Amino acid sequence: MNAWKAQNDHARVAASKDGDFTLVLMAGLLALIFASNPVVHAAEEELILKPISQGEFHTLAEARQQLRQLRSLGLHGEIEGLTKKEPVATVTLGPVNDLEAAQKIVKDLRLNQVEAWESKQADNAYVVHIPAGENINGVISRLRILGYENAGNGESERSHQAFKVIAWKPSQSKKEKDSHLISASGKVHANITGTVIASNSRKGNDASLLFHVDVFQKDLSIKNWTLLGGVQIDTVQSSEVPAHYHRELDFLPSYASYTSGNHRLLAGVDTSAWHSKLSSGNGNRLERQDNFTFPSLDTRAGIGRPISMLRWQYKGREFLFDTIWNPLFNSARMADTDTLAHPVDREKGRIRGLRVDPVLSRLIVAGEIGDDAPANGGLALRVSRQKRENTQHITASYGPRSNPYFVLNGQLQQALAQGVDANTALSNFSGDALKQVYQHSGSLALSEESEHWYFEVAFTEKEPVTTKDLRYETSFATELFVQYEHKFPSHKLLSASSVEFRNLETVEEILDRRSTARFGQLFSMHSEDRRWLWGTQARVGLDKKELYLHPFMTYQYNRFMNLRAELSLYYGESETEFGYHHEQHQLSMSWLAYFD
Repeated sequence: MNAWKAQNDHARVAASKDGDFTLVLMAGLLALIFASNPVVHAAEEELILKPISQGEFHTLAEARQQLRQLRSLGLHGEIEGLTKKEPVATVTLGPVNDLEAAQKIVKDLRLNQVEAWESKQADNAYVVHIPAGENINGVISRLRILGYENAGNGESERSHQAFKVIAWKPSQSKKEKDSHLISASGKVHANITGTVIASNSRKGNDASLLFHVDVFQKDLSIKNWTLLGGVQIDTVQSSEVPAHYHRELDFLPSYASYTSGNHRLLAGVDTSAWHSKLSSGNGNRLERQDNFTFPSLDTRAGIGRPISMLRWQYKGREFLFDTIWNPLFNSARMADTDTLAHPVDREKGRIRGLRVDPVLSRLIVAGEIGDDAPANGGLALRVSRQKRENTQHITASYGPRSNPYFVLNGQLQQALAQGVDANTALSNFSGDALKQVYQHSGSLALSEESEHWYFEVAFTEKEPVTTKDLRYETSFATELFVQYEHKFPSHKLLSASSVEFRNLETVEEILDRRSTARFGQLFSMHSEDRRWLWGTQARVGLDKKELYLHPFMTYQYNRFMNLRAELSLYYGESETEFGYHHEQHQLSMSWLAYFD
């Protein structure tokens, strides 16, 4: 087990007394009261929300990544399209007397793979511009080869599309006039989230208390260097029988980066920012998923967990090249074993996503679960192109997927293949009946996004599957995700509709779902003053019976704190993702406090 994984292993302590949960619950209530104290000062003056710029970005993907990070902090935000103009050194042709003549020159040049555009200089005078940079003589020579002799030096303004992220920051009063950024350079910040969760569990009703703490230093810049650091602590106390206490420490983005011209080098721990909306994560093999709680649309829309990386980025005029090497494997954050959110139900002998098999069920109930994590990570390359209002991506990645796949131990597979029954095989076996494996594979993903549309298709060489006779095999997988997002004219209502398809191409009879088809829908609305946000998310199976409903509501209580209430409802057949949690519903109340 590598050093990175050792740092992130769960720290589990069994709670032997019922009083432990009561103490944690009382501590949570006291923390809530303490965090609410600033309202005494804020109530004297009216609370307003101010639009604060969070930066301008060349691509829509970069702007959406920033917006996801804001939302992970419980803040509202939106993206605005901009048209930017910048001076460009050019070679000019002309002037010519009419627009049609200038447009014909531009068309002829583009047919010869020469970029060009026209501009009006005066009445009935038009000039054609060809970008030259520092290679003016070379451009003039090429134009003369093409038959254009009247080339000269010039300068022009060139328009390009940009995207601006706006965040809505609570201000203490209308008298406040400073428009500073939410995260001042180099400052240390902390976010504390407390959540009380009531669940309808396999053994009856259950209550849990979750504390989540982020401590981070935001963008300390020294000349061409940028330093960032932070840690995240999660603590869960549950009243399940037997009661359990779970604590986990993980990194927030923590790195040093150096920027020179169009190049950027980064070393440390960071997210890839290539979020794949495919539920498998195969659109980017290096994306580290977060399965600490129940599966929901929230985890699908997150920004992924940080991974260790060495990164090189190059931003050209039209393309962005981004290469990531993950030297140490980082597995997904998992819920504690024997809790409701864990993908293996050892009480009923089930694995999320697999059909129930009686032999496998007996082995799961009687056996243990081991881990077979690899030492090495993977490599990924993404090429992005901004084309008018759309951003196109090609992502090639190779490595182990962060989510484990649970397989039967090889020795047990051999014993069952020889006709030995499950009980006898277990009695003659010492070790873990199930192992968590992380299949290495290559994936190629093509995606395109605009202000309203998102499209992604991914092809994976080796997707793990379990055959009917409980053997571990791999299969070629194809996945597709399409989403349409629309803001209604009032800008208070957002609607997002999506479809997702997945197909495993294998001739074997398998316990996994050979094909998956789902429809998703999101509606959200905010109040005029943006203090209230409410909505509903849903996913429904198109080929199998499964349904997930997630109504939620958020209130900006004061400039220091958000309050959130949400309900998660699960229905479906046992082999489906949400049917695995059939009628194990959750009601949660959360508060999020900010400390700058």
